[in-house]
Amino acid sequence: MKKLTFVLLFVLIKISAIAQTRVVLLEQFSNSGCPPCASSTPPIINYVNSNPNKIAAIVYHTPFPYLDSMYYENPTESDARVSFYGSFGVPYSILDGNYYRNNSSTLLNSLNNTVNTRAAVNTTFSISKNNISLVNRNLTGSIKFSSLSNNTSDDLAAFIVVVEKRVEKSDYKASPGNNSETYYSYVMRKFMTNVNGYTLTKKAMNEEESIPFTWTVENFKDLQELRIVAFVQNLSTKEVYQSVLFNPFETSTGITKQELNNEFEAYPNPSRGSVTIETKSVTNFKLNIYDTFDKLISSEHVNTNTYQIENLSTGIYIVQLITTEGVANKKIIIQ
Repeated sequence: MKKLTFVLLFVLIKISAIAQTRVVLLEQFSNSGCPPCASSTPPIINYVNSNPNKIAAIVYHTPFPYLDSMYYENPTESDARVSFYGSFGVPYSILDGNYYRNNSSTLLNSLNNTVNTRAAVNTTFSISKNNISLVNRNLTGSIKFSSLSNNTSDDLAAFIVVVEKRVEKSDYKASPGNNSETYYSYVMRKFMTNVNGYTLTKKAMNEEESIPFTWTVENFKDLQELRIVAFVQNLSTKEVYQSVLFNPFETSTGITKQELNNEFEAYPNPSRGSVTIETKSVTNFKLNIYDTFDKLISSEHVNTNTYQIENLSTGIYIVQLITTEGVANKKIIIQ
């Protein structure tokens, strides 16, 4: 019996250690017309992409030093985070709110060591998602914030932020930025909790709080790049206790974006007004069609593996397939 008790205790300790693994939050301030941003931001983002279990990222685009279209798509919330930190220069990097705050070029010299040192500190919160879905541009779900320690005396807020993981410069015809970057990463699109956060009241050991959210998605260039970053922050000290990045398109089957895109074909493409949509195995899906101005042209529930699109005017369209496995998009051209 003692041996069994020891084994169970060991398992519980291991589970607890896994649950308390810290994911460091990078908040990056950047600008699409800033030459130093093009030198410092991409290598930092490459590190984020290579270490998803250690670090999550949100990039705020600023109106300085040059005009930036991504800033003007949501200026209020970008301005609020600039004001919260008092960060009035770019490129500027902040790790876990108050652990590291400095020019991004300085961070590059010690990025791995800085992140590893911070990630080794046990967190006092865990964060998990629940039933996140994106259907017909309506994003819904909830995030659960669980206290792993007694945090009752701390001024804590939960944040849920929608970001676009990759935005092509070519998607912007006006003010795309004049630095050497060809795409931008983890662009902040929306604070689901509002930019001031959601005040946490369940902060004692083992207490938990679920925060629901809903949003009709705006300004996205590619819905497949939608990600959600959730974090807990002390508003008084600015310390971030824990962060997590969620991909709403991940499924239990482990299907990838490429596999889902390969699930359906649109032909002929280009065409002269009639396009056939054919799927390999899916026979129950929703089919949306958007024009180049992101306007929904049509939306149909389909219960077969072939579907005919008729009478489209000359132009370029995005055909969006929505299934229980996720969302896939294809571009079609009508001549």
